[in-house]
Amino acid sequence: MARLFLLFILCVFVVSLAGSELVIDVQPNVISPEITPQLVINCSITNNEVQTLDLIKSLTLSRYNETIREFDELIALDSLTLNLKQFVRFKYSQISFGNRYITLILHNPTQFDARIYKCNATGTNSEGANISLFAKKAVEYETNSTALIEEIRRIKKDENYCSFKKDDLSDSKQRSRVYFSGSSDIIKERIEPLTLKCTFQVLKTDQNETSRLQSLYILHGSKMSYPPRKSCRDVNSTDERVVVTLTSGLKVMCDTKTDGGGWIIFQRRINGNVDFYRGWKEYRDGFGDYNIGEFYLGNENIYMLTSTGQYNLRIDLKYKNKAFFAQYSGFKILSEKEKYKLNIGAYSGNSGDNFSSHNNAFFTTFDRDNDEYSYNCAVDYTGAWWYHSSCLNCNLNGKWGSSDFAKGVNWYDLSRFDSSVSFTEMKIREI
Repeated sequence: MARLFLLFILCVFVVSLAGSELVIDVQPNVISPEITPQLVINCSITNNEVQTLDLIKSLTLSRYNETIREFDELIALDSLTLNLKQFVRFKYSQISFGNRYITLILHNPTQFDARIYKCNATGTNSEGANISLFAKKAVEYETNSTALIEEIRRIKKDENYCSFKKDDLSDSKQRSRVYFSGSSDIIKERIEPLTLKCTFQVLKTDQNETSRLQSLYILHGSKMSYPPRKSCRDVNSTDERVVVTLTSGLKVMCDTKTDGGGWIIFQRRINGNVDFYRGWKEYRDGFGDYNIGEFYLGNENIYMLTSTGQYNLRIDLKYKNKAFFAQYSGFKILSEKEKYKLNIGAYSGNSGDNFSSHNNAFFTTFDRDNDEYSYNCAVDYTGAWWYHSSCLNCNLNGKWGSSDFAKGVNWYDLSRFDSSVSFTEMKIREI
């Protein structure tokens, strides 16, 4: 009887998980020696994505051990107390966490780190029943055998030492040049920065002979980046999104695929791991993390970009696992002195036009009330936005996952004011 009861509970448990989703993301999913500077493993869960979990109790990140054919726990988080336990110590790593996520960053990953990673979440549903979910992602290992990488490995094995004998000297001018070089088709843009030290040594057989090191050339690539570009229009990549440094010195994330690519992403939200309820200074200067995937570029940076040319605005959204977009022909914000006033043009898209009503509005935060409403809209609706005289028709900087009236990540024609969209990207491109 007890066995039948246990089987019944198990069946109910399995059914209750139907349609649920737990998110684990790894960047990149292929690592290579000397090339991959870091591996980011992000385990996250949101109320939007997992409808069966009303209360999250714990998150656990583990990876597969091929020797024992089981998963070894790496990190466990009590989501109620935010008590974190680390079971494995890594030599070079960073860990960040909140009540709904764990992010592990491994610097200089090796072949040993190419494993299957698993994220477990436990909690209860609305009826108090225990629920357990898991998701997996694999990280692969790839050896890059280009001539440059092989040369780097050889030099590292030689402990950064190189020597030249008398026979290496030019008979004509009795001098030597020591250099490392590589052609542009070998030096890849994603190679990690590398400094090589070389000790020059000449074995003299003639006491009257003199020698000196005239020049030393060391040529290498750069870490997961591109040479400075004027804009994202100049970036070509097989990846959908890449982080580049513009000639202005501004570091941005580019969307290289959507509608032909060339977009500078200035706002992105995917999982609620970054808090967007922030003050004027942070929205002015920017905040967030490209590794986590959530950020705001900063109003001052957006102003500097849009004041130097004409831009279109595109907003990509997801709601109930469906993709939507809104595009505006013409976009800029004015200076801080002008309270980062919003200017947008005509709408096109399939999301419904919920942003045009905010045209000519000033930017408002909880500590800087610039809206025309009788109260501070940012305080009333837990956000930061270009609020109009009756506050909002949309607010993509609201509280993640909230169903409280107009306090969530709202786009009225999709989410109304009692739910939230589950993905946002605001991006600009030169006309």
